[in-house]
Amino acid sequence: SLNLCVCPSVSLSLCVSDCLTFLVVSVSRYNSIKSITSAAFHHLKSLEYLSLDHNNIRELAPRIFYKLDKLKHLDLSHNKLLLVDEEVLKDIRNIQHISCSSCGLTNFRVGFGLRFLRVLELSENNIESLTDLEPHLLRGLATLDISGNRISKVSGAENIYTQPFF
Repeated sequence: SLNLCVCPSVSLSLCVSDCLTFLVVSVSRYNSIKSITSAAFHHLKSLEYLSLDHNNIRELAPRIFYKLDKLKHLDLSHNKLLLVDEEVLKDIRNIQHISCSSCGLTNFRVGFGLRFLRVLELSENNIESLTDLEPHLLRGLATLDISGNRISKVSGAENIYTQPFF
């Protein structure tokens, strides 16, 4: 476990040797991190839980989670993200829980299968529509929290709970 809580940083460049493995990395609780290098976590191949909550992260580099095949829980809540798109998430296909609550998000795009995703928290953002949700992409989703948004249009989510689970 690596815990970098309450470290006054503005940038995170975590270069870790291949021989080190962490199951949990927490870089949270008011660190004021604004940016993370795209290769920051690439050497943490056994990482299962990553918490980057309560920072000032404005954007995530494409492929930032490259090689994190075992990542199951990602907490990005309470940051200043406007967009999380498929280029950011495409390398974490085994993810089970994503939290992006209270980020100021205006859009959340998923264009590929997250078949193991069970919980998606998007509450308290600025999302006005969810039009890219395809039931077959979010087949195992048990909880979708979109409360506290200004959503006027949802398409694709109507049949999430009626799709057969394989």
